Amino acid sequence: MRDEYTRQRLLKLGITNVLNTACPTMWGLTADKCAQIPTHKAERVVTTLTDYRSSPEQDAQMLTMLQKHYREVYVWLQAVEDYACLRQMDARVTQNLNLIQPNLRDYTALLASGGIDYVGTRLHGGIHAMNMGCRSLILAVDNRASEIAKDTNLPVLPRGGNLDVLEERIDRRLVICYNIAGIGKEIAISTGSTAARREKKMESSSLLPLAQPYVVPEDCTEQGVRTMKDKKWMRKALSFLLAVFMVTGSMGTVLT
Repeated sequence: MRDEYTRQRLLKLGITNVLNTACPTMWGLTADKCAQIPTHKAERVVTTLTDYRSSPEQDAQMLTMLQKHYREVYVWLQAVEDYACLRQMDARVTQNLNLIQPNLRDYTALLASGGIDYVGTRLHGGIHAMNMGCRSLILAVDNRASEIAKDTNLPVLPRGGNLDVLEERIDRRLVICYNIAGIGKEIAISTGSTAARREKKMESSSLLPLAQPYVVPEDCTEQGVRTMKDKKWMRKALSFLLAVFMVTGSMGTVLT
């Protein structure tokens, strides 16, 4: 399990063969790795939005504050649906934002360029930024980030909380003390080979060019988002019909 809360819930249900391992994407965040993450605010910041926990008012407040404290603000669309979140906001909030193509390559390239913080609502967007050596602050929109933070000291604040606290956290010296050892002594995670592979991947990613000016992909348009959602529902319906067919077919075989 990724957090102790989930492990305890399963134990109460009688499922005892569970361990709290934190998220595998965090296993490379050793004490040495975290010590290399800058503690002071950069001049640039990249942020993220979360379409399935969209809050136009709170997201707009976050973007406005980031533009107040950073010279350049980038928005990485982790999911194509996130683009619709921006379109719901006043143009005065979004007109000076730099949008990053919705793929991991361009996001990694931006992080590898250096001199940039991460402040956003995507949990794994923030973890990836930390793995890339960037000062990060994750704004929790559900209990995943907040529960993991209780176990590991992941830098997390609730979205929609006290804006003064967010502003203070952005400006102050931020030391990331990641506590992977505190999640349970019964597990042994071999980080050597994993860390080596990640370091090699980071070296290669630093050679990537900076993201090009944002071009809205076809599937990021309103029509494209609706089409993608329709396709998802079609896949779910087909899966359901297939399951029903298999069950009824099996029942027919048993009855005959």
